[in-house]
Amino acid sequence: MKSILFMFLVFVPGLILSQSLRLVQDPVVKYSANMVLFTPQIEPHSEKGVFFSQQKTSQFLNIFDINAQDFLVKTISTARKKTSTSSFITQESDEVVFFASLYYKKNKRQKNLLSFRKKRTANDRKSTTYLCYAFVNENGKTQIQTITDIDNWTAKENKKSAEFKYINYPVITKLAGKLLSIASTDKGIVYNYSNKSFSAMELIPNASNNGSQIFTAPVLSPSGKYLAFLELNMALNKSVIHILKTKIKNGIIQFRNLLKIDHGRNVHCKSPSFSRDESKVAFFSNKGSGGDLYSIYYRDLPKGKRDVLVARESLPNTILSHGPAWLNNNIILYVKHSSREEYPIYYKDLTTGKTYNLNTGTIMNKDLVVWQKGDLYKLFYISIGNKKDGSLTKNKIYLAKLKTIK
Repeated sequence: MKSILFMFLVFVPGLILSQSLRLVQDPVVKYSANMVLFTPQIEPHSEKGVFFSQQKTSQFLNIFDINAQDFLVKTISTARKKTSTSSFITQESDEVVFFASLYYKKNKRQKNLLSFRKKRTANDRKSTTYLCYAFVNENGKTQIQTITDIDNWTAKENKKSAEFKYINYPVITKLAGKLLSIASTDKGIVYNYSNKSFSAMELIPNASNNGSQIFTAPVLSPSGKYLAFLELNMALNKSVIHILKTKIKNGIIQFRNLLKIDHGRNVHCKSPSFSRDESKVAFFSNKGSGGDLYSIYYRDLPKGKRDVLVARESLPNTILSHGPAWLNNNIILYVKHSSREEYPIYYKDLTTGKTYNLNTGTIMNKDLVVWQKGDLYKLFYISIGNKKDGSLTKNKIYLAKLKTIK
């Protein structure tokens, strides 16, 4: 009997590994405004982050600490846009799609995470949260600005990159003792691997560029092991995801082609995101529909050749600013395309293939960001409000707490 039970446990792992997700705290409004809110980012260790807001033609970068009493910490005006935001930038366009990235550095002497509003002493070494964002300077050119300490920000601490016609999607992380900073520009994907972020940037070569392609939207895996970015081929009306493997040799970084996700002419792949253990990459694609509704798929890494469907026609193209949100290595959160249910938040357990409604009570949800804190998960997202609210006119940012139950 014991041997039979052992075989059952071994050969039916889904019954053990399947998990349900529960709200342990209803979503709480953290910020509300009569303006468009989009692309929030969170640095999980420090729980500091940014989001963008837009009112008429002005765009603002908002810095916050999720645990602070005052949620909105600082607002920086980034640019005035002449045209509406689209998913890709062409070289003829005047617009700039902004993005921001945070990196948290914990110094050896520090035992506790950096606390908001805590004063520094002369001998007290604190951790630093770096913030990188794109902005338009007084000459009309774009640069990347790096704030090396967002709690003690001064102009002298800022580092600026070289000028480009446009810059978007700056990404920064630490890899083998150095900062790896990457961004999309009119020259292609550029990077710098040093202790000085966004200086002396180099171009990631791509042999397939014949002038009809635009390379954009770089994304790094959690440890920096992989780099993904998009290639928009205007001649074939398609977008392809390239995944490169990073390698450090003699203190120099190298990028090697690993995987290409290409669904053919007139089909677009977008917004790759890596699982926590970097064993999978999820992405959106409109293959099969060819229109504005995108399905979610994933592939196994390093060289998965088969698309695994997560959710069919889950999101419209207009709200694809984030990749699918990985709760852990087996659960993906996403917004379901449903006009009747008004874009509810769903999740799928990849071990069982089952999908569930998270039942947040909020409607018109978008831009899901999730991270782990202790034995809980935190979900950060944008919505116009709860169904029971009297007014559903303001854009709101919500924070919810989740827990997995086996």
